[in-house]
Amino acid sequence: MKLAALLFLSLLNPANAGDMAQLRWQSWDGYVPNIVVCNGADVDQEALEEAVDNWRARGERIGKIVRKSCGEYPDRGDIAIYENNERQTRSQYAVTSTNVFLDADGNQTEKILLARIWIKSNYLDSRILLEHEIGHGLGFKDSSDMNSIMARSGPIY
Repeated sequence: MKLAALLFLSLLNPANAGDMAQLRWQSWDGYVPNIVVCNGADVDQEALEEAVDNWRARGERIGKIVRKSCGEYPDRGDIAIYENNERQTRSQYAVTSTNVFLDADGNQTEKILLARIWIKSNYLDSRILLEHEIGHGLGFKDSSDMNSIMARSGPIY
């Protein structure tokens, strides 16, 4: 019962401004990131649009949502969503996400250039999971606040 109440509260109040400011640990290097659904990832369009709209409502700048073919790495400025594949070894998790930090010469930098999200096929319609992982792609870390969309753990993570 308590877990259900926490989940319900997180849906009503996905994040507060104070929480989000404290959770930003990376930023994009001059890009307004596009959300790219890579060919083969059957992401629910409505759930994805709602997740992106929620980030925009928090003041995050996000470009277009597009579907296209992606290689191992998406284009710079893209947050790419892939359906889970053999590269994901942490199979107990619904997703893994990584942000890439390389400058034009291939040296490490602190700015995000692109992000990759791998989602297991049975979670491709979860707005909450998509919203949480897009948050990582935008540069936010996990929160210990169970009322935050960036909550470290929950029944769907």
